[in-house]
Amino acid sequence: METTEGGTKRKVEETEETPVEDAPATKKARTETRPEMWKKFEMVNPSFEEYYKNQPFMDPSEHETFFKYLRTELPSAFRISRSSIFRHDISKHVQNLCSGMTGITYNPTPDADCVPVPVNPPKALPWYPPLVDTDGSTNPGAWSFALPKRFLKKVEAAQEFNKYLVEQTELGTITRQEEVSMIPPMFLDVQPHHNVLDMCAAPGSKTSQLVEFLHAQRDMSNKDSLIPTGIVIANDADRKRCTTLSHQINRFDSPCVAITNHQGQFFPALVTEKEGEILFDRILCDVPCSGDGTMRKNPDVWDKWNANQGPGLHGVQISITHRAFALLKPGGRIVFSTCSMNPIEDEAVVSALLRKFKGELSLVDVSHINPELKRRPGVSSWKVMDRDGNWYEKHEDLPESLNRKLPPSCFPPTPEEAAEFNLHRSFRILPHDQDTGGFFVAVFEKSAVAPEAKEQTEEGEPASKSQLKKQARRNEKSMKNINTGKDALVPLSEKARPFWDTTKNFFGISEDFSFDNLVCHSQKDKPNKISFVSPKLADILKNNLRLKVVGAGLVILVPVTPKMEQIDYKPASLSSSNYLGPFMTKRVVEITSTDDLLNLLVAQDPFFSTFSEPFKTSMEAIGDFGPCIFSFKVREHRMYSPGWKGHVSCKFLMSKKEKDLIETGVRASLPSEEEQK
Repeated sequence: METTEGGTKRKVEETEETPVEDAPATKKARTETRPEMWKKFEMVNPSFEEYYKNQPFMDPSEHETFFKYLRTELPSAFRISRSSIFRHDISKHVQNLCSGMTGITYNPTPDADCVPVPVNPPKALPWYPPLVDTDGSTNPGAWSFALPKRFLKKVEAAQEFNKYLVEQTELGTITRQEEVSMIPPMFLDVQPHHNVLDMCAAPGSKTSQLVEFLHAQRDMSNKDSLIPTGIVIANDADRKRCTTLSHQINRFDSPCVAITNHQGQFFPALVTEKEGEILFDRILCDVPCSGDGTMRKNPDVWDKWNANQGPGLHGVQISITHRAFALLKPGGRIVFSTCSMNPIEDEAVVSALLRKFKGELSLVDVSHINPELKRRPGVSSWKVMDRDGNWYEKHEDLPESLNRKLPPSCFPPTPEEAAEFNLHRSFRILPHDQDTGGFFVAVFEKSAVAPEAKEQTEEGEPASKSQLKKQARRNEKSMKNINTGKDALVPLSEKARPFWDTTKNFFGISEDFSFDNLVCHSQKDKPNKISFVSPKLADILKNNLRLKVVGAGLVILVPVTPKMEQIDYKPASLSSSNYLGPFMTKRVVEITSTDDLLNLLVAQDPFFSTFSEPFKTSMEAIGDFGPCIFSFKVREHRMYSPGWKGHVSCKFLMSKKEKDLIETGVRASLPSEEEQK
């Protein structure tokens, strides 16, 4: 599948976690994931093979192994959400499942004479940071399985394992993602107070990691630390891919995330009332590329690859990263990455950035971080090939007809530049080093003393904060309020305030939970769904109407069904209750007994008579039947769940999968029989 970015073709990174049904596709396109796809392609391309045999980052003795790995399917991989309070329970359960998976084989092709291939059980990724528990113990955070994804359902020994992955993926506690795709976010070093921009975010697996890092230090028991002060803006140029991106990010229910639809190289400057111009602490540029590092999951790349692809994307890669530099705070960090192994898309782009912003931008040495990750240092020399197979080492050697197709920036830096650029600080992942896809990563840092990059006003002078606000208003008018269409995300109107007030009074929601942080996708006086965004994100949405926002925050309120006279809305989900619960003073029932909690988790509409006396007293105290909130602890973590009080019974308003996950955590926290003795 291909899409466009700035008028050029972009190879879609079909990550492991993206279900086929999530992406708009015809029936014919969907069948491309079936076994016939692998039989269809011969996986031979002489130009590709010649090109990489002549690049300097491999010894000739490796070539056979390199191409052999590219012709085999990619292993499955997944990681556990670092922000889930159940992360350790999930990791332990995965370990138990893996320990029982022995004697696994699969048939790579449907041919009758195909010899079954044995595979080892899933293994923890040694280079991925482990999950650290409160007692200092650790559990694996990511896993790899030599069995390709398309066989997980078919191999009987892996079906229970696959079922668990699917369930946890829906809950947002596990993300199925290619190994090398996990790498760039790790090197951004995102902290809860950071403003983060993902410039080319779809389909969203890397963005979800950024969101996890943003929320990694949240304390569910402390409403002051519940919402990070930082934000993540996930941008993509393709409107349809933004839908897939929304599906991915909505699993994490963060009020600090917005999804936008702009070409990366033209992402607009942002202003807020509180801070003025918004610059970003961290920016991820996983730019459009030829995708030759994805051959193991996209075999059609073998047929499509040609030497013109790299130079054709080189310019847009530079322009996107140029824009990232302009949006970056002094002292901030950019991670540039591609799923291509081509130096023209990798080191050549890095060199162009360092050349353009000499003294203001430098490469960070990250060789000591995650030492178990096998990587190869970036190179300072490479050869350039045209589509006819002719080789060039310098731009001066080109015939005049190729001057525009192969600009000077495609070629290696001069020896003097090479000594200054330190391209060896970037790195490349090759498939045969650790049984992965191919990838390239470079970590930039902007000088702390560099002048802030400001937009130019129409008069051509650097813009002050006040001028930026005026400029934003002019742009909003000229663009006819781009974010006020029927699908626009807008602040909740004053006409909706009475409905908020009834909900607020019913649940005793404190004034600390601001009406100004509520948004919706509707111009109706009474919208069907109300979403919640963090204060900083609300400020951005209010003051940047030209920002094309596809989605933001999490749905926090939905209409009460059946309708009730005294209230219009109720908490939408388990996640929304965890944000609303700490601010509620009415209709809150605290569960102090483990038996009562398990009763609600296991039984279907349990009667009041089956609960403890303290619980029944609390239920009587909240008043009449209707929506309520249950408050309870799982280990040291405080949680809030939407609930319903009936006339003779009560229940959790959450899915069975959510109940099962919480039940697992509750039972894991109970003392063992030996401890009880």
